[in-house]
Order: sequence, then structure tokens, then C-alpha cells
Amino acid sequence: MKHHMVRMFIETEAVTTDWSVGKEVLTAFAEAEERLVPEGLYYWNTRIADFETVEQCEPHWAGIAVSRLQGYPKHEWPFGLSWRRIKTVKYQVEFKHSQTAMLGGWNGGSLSLYAAPHKKGGLDAHIPARLQGNDTHIWHVALFR
Repeated sequence: MKHHMVRMFIETEAVTTDWSVGKEVLTAFAEAEERLVPEGLYYWNTRIADFETVEQCEPHWAGIAVSRLQGYPKHEWPFGLSWRRIKTVKYQVEFKHSQTAMLGGWNGGSLSLYAAPHKKGGLDAHIPARLQGNDTHIWHVALFR
């Protein structure tokens, strides 16, 4: 049996660590439709909280990690927040923040969404028709440019 998945990637060169970006992104999911409201918040695969409100996500939006590799100066970088929904509509989102790389270059931020279409009207019912079909879909768009 062939399984289908909807995948969407949004990439940006903008600074994403500011809470105003997080608030806008999370609000898009929380207020779009009841079936898109996130259920849980995650750092990597570790559940850190239940989703209750967009405002409750602010302290989790852009945590700071520290790398100390031998021969390199200490490097601080923001780690992203992920959220999931396991009820209909089932999906997960991973947000990677834009950041200055260890060697000084700029790495843009991204939002990756993975969703399983559902016969009762899942996420596939809420995306443009041109993204629906028989194969796995990849849609790249630029955000904040």
C-alpha cells in the first residue's frame, strides 16, 4: 500500500529569533482552523509542554545552545521549536532559526511541515489543489523576502 505525505518547506534569510516572528507563525496555525491548533511543543523529539496558547510559547521560541569544540571559540546558536498534532489533522512542524554559523557565515531559517493526508478532510483539504496528486509533494516558497 502506498502512503502519501504532504511536505512544505518555507525558507527565509530574515532573523527569526525575535518573538514577533514566532507569534506570527504560531498564530497562523492556532487561528486558521480548530483542526490545525498544535497539541504539543517539542525540542527535537522531547515533548516540553502541551500547547495551550500562542503566548505560552514565547519562552520556548528561541532557546540558546552552546557549542564548545576543541580549537574553536565558544559558539552560541538558537535552537528551534517544533510542534505536533496527533488528532485529525495529523502533522508536525519543525522551525529552524536563522543564525550566524560557527565560521561566520549566515544560515537562513526554515519551517518544515510534514502531514499525512486524511480521508475525513485532513491537511490535504486545506492546501492548494496543485499540490495534491499521487506522489509526495515538495513546495518551496520564500518568506519575508
